[in-house]
Amino acid sequence: MTNISPWAVTALAVSTASAFSIALLSPSIRTTNAFALRPPPPNGKLFPPSTTTSSSALHMGKDRQGNPLQTLLGDMTSSLFSSTSSIKPSNAKAVTTKLLTLSTTQTWDDISTTLTTHQTPTERAFRTQNLPLGYGPPSPLHHTRLYSTTNTESDIRVTLYRDSASWCPYCQKVWTTLEEKRIPYRVEKINMRCYGDKPASFTRLQPNGNIPVAVIDGRIYNQSNDIMYALEELFPDHKSLRPEEEVRGKANELLRLERQIFGAWMYWLTGSGRNSKKEFVDTL
Repeated sequence: MTNISPWAVTALAVSTASAFSIALLSPSIRTTNAFALRPPPPNGKLFPPSTTTSSSALHMGKDRQGNPLQTLLGDMTSSLFSSTSSIKPSNAKAVTTKLLTLSTTQTWDDISTTLTTHQTPTERAFRTQNLPLGYGPPSPLHHTRLYSTTNTESDIRVTLYRDSASWCPYCQKVWTTLEEKRIPYRVEKINMRCYGDKPASFTRLQPNGNIPVAVIDGRIYNQSNDIMYALEELFPDHKSLRPEEEVRGKANELLRLERQIFGAWMYWLTGSGRNSKKEFVDTL
């Protein structure tokens, strides 16, 4: 990293800030613990006025305490600049200071107003009308999913315990099944292990902590394929996703093979056995 342009680093940091801003713009998201962000300071400013007097960007952290985004961006640029021999400390400080002061005039009310101004009527309706009861298009933000006003909460027979980040592939295939069959359901978000410990209320349902888990008519199903089979059997009046008879055996075989390959790969990735890599290769 000897030829990194400071403006390229700035662009990277601004892109990161933009990603965080998406979560910060909406009041409904802003109140969650997803990023564990502190509330805005009493003066309503996103970033307090800079009082930096240090001659090095590496020492700017002490002036950014209490503001997670400012700390994130400052630490990112400081770290990158400090390991880049072609950028002088004075230039690094100038770029970092400019980056951290881009939003000093913004308040939470300013951002909310800007968001409302740029939202389409459809986007506003999604947040205020569709999201609470799960109407309209599918979204990982739904906690209750009724699809339309023809369903009520009393129609919900399924509770899906899935990953809070909405990227677990096994949770996704169950979620896709529910959506394709249009079965009303509730969602309980459970963090994956890489995000911390799981709540005790969940481990009582699933002692090994694996997700997804579904509770259907009071019965617990703790493996994705089992959940999909149960949804097919217990909701016959909904769209069938069952493979045609002539390929059903092959479909089940492929589902079992996928689980076998994943298990061997995960054992190699996380286990300490001497033969884990060989077992994975042999499985392939």
